[in-house]
Amino acid sequence: RVSAFPPDLKIVAGNPTAKRAQNPGIASWGCGGIGTSKRSPAVPTCSQDNALELRVRFPDCWNGRSSDSANHKSHMTYAVAGRCPSSHPVAVPTLLVVLLYPPVARSAQLSSGRFAAHADFMNGWDASALQKLVSGLNY
Repeated sequence: RVSAFPPDLKIVAGNPTAKRAQNPGIASWGCGGIGTSKRSPAVPTCSQDNALELRVRFPDCWNGRSSDSANHKSHMTYAVAGRCPSSHPVAVPTLLVVLLYPPVARSAQLSSGRFAAHADFMNGWDASALQKLVSGLNY
């Protein structure tokens, strides 16, 4: 069963200080817009007719206790083979952020570093509206 995000939940997905390639299932780049299958850990050089896409997937298992932690991560983790671990037993909706950018110059660099793709989430949903949406996931 999937539960609604707890009020005031805060999460960081990806690593804003990464010095090496991150797991492409969490943070990755591609050319061609939404649905592109070729993923890269660093910003690729896209042709002028292809949008640059950043995709960041947030953890989908919550510890059931705290809506935040010092690093904005340890209260959450990723499901493995569709199951949440006993340390984080509460499944929450999978949240995927997809950002599209116009093609960028070959010399462009991320301000946070070559591999530091990440995204932040702060739950601001109306609790009853979110609960209605999440109820539709549990059939």
